[in-house]
Amino acid sequence: LKAAEHLFADQGYERTTTKQLAEASGVAEGTLFRHFESKKAILAAVISNGWNILLSDLLATLCEVSDCQDMVTLLRHRLQDFHQHADLVKVCLIQTPFHPELCESLQRERLRQMLEVLEAYIQTGIDRGVYRPLNPAKVAQVMLVMFLGMSWIDDTLVNPHPSSEDRTQMADTLADILMNGLLLHPS
Repeated sequence: LKAAEHLFADQGYERTTTKQLAEASGVAEGTLFRHFESKKAILAAVISNGWNILLSDLLATLCEVSDCQDMVTLLRHRLQDFHQHADLVKVCLIQTPFHPELCESLQRERLRQMLEVLEAYIQTGIDRGVYRPLNPAKVAQVMLVMFLGMSWIDDTLVNPHPSSEDRTQMADTLADILMNGLLLHPS
């Protein structure tokens, strides 16, 4: 799956052959089909595994966030992880729209789970009087879109080889905007 993740991210699902997958995995091509019924099944496993990793990482760290500084720390760690899982994220975000049957069954379910986790976190903050009483479902959507969009755009288009300092600045900026807004003096 790791070899498939890298090949699918690097050259795309369509251009990756099962022969290449077998060679990169160090197995015979026939062996692949003892474990997976098709190349599409390999893609589905990569995507499912990927979203599970991303979701469990989010769950593990979000439970520890209690204030703005914790959010900065969380975002710094998530950005480091995002970069370490760049191939995985690229496959999950770029390949699934071309395979609607995977998008429906895997990506939407995992994104829904991530949103539920974020929403519960935000609702807890509202209940504790830490966050403004906004719609937690909408805030969760904004947070996830900002994080995924910013991470993907920065890593793939703007700065494909960001330094640790670049990631830290991005995390600090994102956390500041998420936690404090953009206006100097909110009305």
